[in-house]
Amino acid sequence: MAAIPAIAETLARLDIAGSVAIDFPSIESRKDRQVADQALAEALNAWRGERTAMNGFGLIQLVSRLERPSIVARYRRSPGRLGMVTLARRAESSPGFGPLLLCANPALRQFIPNGFDEAVSERTGRSLSWQWSESIALEAPYVQAVNP
Repeated sequence: MAAIPAIAETLARLDIAGSVAIDFPSIESRKDRQVADQALAEALNAWRGERTAMNGFGLIQLVSRLERPSIVARYRRSPGRLGMVTLARRAESSPGFGPLLLCANPALRQFIPNGFDEAVSERTGRSLSWQWSESIALEAPYVQAVNP
């Protein structure tokens, strides 16, 4: 039951469409499956697709028109773009104060737009430095606070 609001919010936030299967295998009783099915129906009230009722195994299928790739699909096509956005978001949410060290794969350089450092510095109020390592996955850069 706790997953239902997150499912509805994630479908909308990530613009997920097409055919989606949601499995609740741990719901054993029919009554509990019906309660979960009704809660999901209410959570998806504004959702623009169709859905099946939960079957006896706890599986629900959602179907909606796929008008464009979802955010997840777009980033899956470009790990470098995902890495660049991930790095910016991690820098912006880094706790503390003082300079930030951005650690990334050197191949990420081609995805970093002009003005990236200035924009991130302005949003965070912190200075940036870079550390490049081929051992870091392209889509998984990270940020460290540097003690002044």
